[in-house]
Amino acid sequence: MARPRPLLYQVRQVKTPYHGKSWKVTAYIGGKRKQHWFASEREAKTFADDSTAELHADQFLAEYETLLLRRVESGELKSGSHKVIKETFVKLKTEFGDRILSEISSTDIERWLDRMSVGMRTKKRHRAYALKIFNAARKAKVGFFQSSRGRWIQGAKE
Repeated sequence: MARPRPLLYQVRQVKTPYHGKSWKVTAYIGGKRKQHWFASEREAKTFADDSTAELHADQFLAEYETLLLRRVESGELKSGSHKVIKETFVKLKTEFGDRILSEISSTDIERWLDRMSVGMRTKKRHRAYALKIFNAARKAKVGFFQSSRGRWIQGAKE
């Protein structure tokens, strides 16, 4: 099985430099590999952090959904689970797709959930899946999830 693609930009030092630059920043955006080369680690990390902070919600959701599809293919995740979480992907993309992840606040998420004209059980399900998605963003160090504000969605509100 192939190695999973990173969701966001990764910084690496390579053994064979490219045009005298030995630091590489790599990401898979929209299924295509993007590479940028730098002379120093500091430059590479700055570029990776800045690029990650500007990531739109729909870009991250698309990459995360691709990761889930690979997990279904490998048998780690049941296809029914993916089908259910896909509803949350669609709703998140509709509401926040064009926004930069670092601009989405906990208040925005709570308002989004409050505006849903569905039952409490369905809201809790969407909250739980949103938690899973944004925890993946936090682990990948996206936008505001690096700060203490990234703890906004712990536990379900009654």
